[in-house]
Amino acid sequence: MRVSGRYFIKRALRALLILIVLVILNFVIPRAMPGSPITRFTGDPRLTPSFRQKMLEIYGLNKPLWEQFKDYLLNLIHMEFGVSYTFYPEPVSSVIKRNLPWSLFLLILTITISTSIGVLIGMYAAWKGGGKDLAITTTALASRSLPAFWVGMILILVFAYHLDLFPLSGAITPGRIYTSTFEKVKDILWHYFLPLVTLVVFYMTSTILLMRSSMLETLGEPYILTAKAKGVSEWKIVAKHAFRNAILPIVTNTGINLGFAVSGAVLTETVFGLPGMGTLLYQAVMNRDYPLLQAGFFITSVCVIIALFIIDVIYGLIDPRIRYE
Repeated sequence: MRVSGRYFIKRALRALLILIVLVILNFVIPRAMPGSPITRFTGDPRLTPSFRQKMLEIYGLNKPLWEQFKDYLLNLIHMEFGVSYTFYPEPVSSVIKRNLPWSLFLLILTITISTSIGVLIGMYAAWKGGGKDLAITTTALASRSLPAFWVGMILILVFAYHLDLFPLSGAITPGRIYTSTFEKVKDILWHYFLPLVTLVVFYMTSTILLMRSSMLETLGEPYILTAKAKGVSEWKIVAKHAFRNAILPIVTNTGINLGFAVSGAVLTETVFGLPGMGTLLYQAVMNRDYPLLQAGFFITSVCVIIALFIIDVIYGLIDPRIRYE
């Protein structure tokens, strides 16, 4: 079975419209920030006004905004983001190519693990009810109220600083020579364990609460009561009959979590000193690095839009209320 063409086109057009709006905002917002990106180059009072003017001309910042916008669009079409001010004279594309895989690694693991565990715990809470349901719900609500960056700092303080079980920062051990791929993967996972726990705990809680609520509502449906009357086992009712309909809100929630996880990774990567788009965007903001900031937000936004579009299509595939042809 496949999603109707009308449903697919409607979602694709919506994704395209969001992308156009983001492209415009991506140009406007950095330029609305106070300060100038060439300040780090021209902060020395000994530099002459002519030199400052020359720097503005080199980076095209002396042009009217409409000309800067035109150059920005032309470069975007050719996927040429210019030279980074922060990592001068390294091109923005090579900087992003070096950092993007780390962020994708963290985000994919975070969303996969938090959604999988959250769905199972939410199902269990709705199925068992009583004291177990109360304990799970209370713990999830309490965990949800804690900021992810604060949890990260507590984990660093306890498990990295006092107990010395995990590294304080970084993605790999500096200067270490790996004898095998397994050894390198093991070292990376060791460094990413605390950041992963931080993000998984935060985003898992919303999945638990939503899955529990959705499952409780589904278990009260007439077809579930009919299945019980026919003598179908309780676990089969939960796993086979109730799960398919109860999981629908989780698909939407996963897309929402993905969008928030991108922004949450900025703080988490900064706290743990990890390489990635989060740390890169933080450096770009602090240095008013327009090319790097625009490229980082653009690529991150495109990844999120594509992921949300895929989730929309998946929702259409599993929801029987969507028309097929």
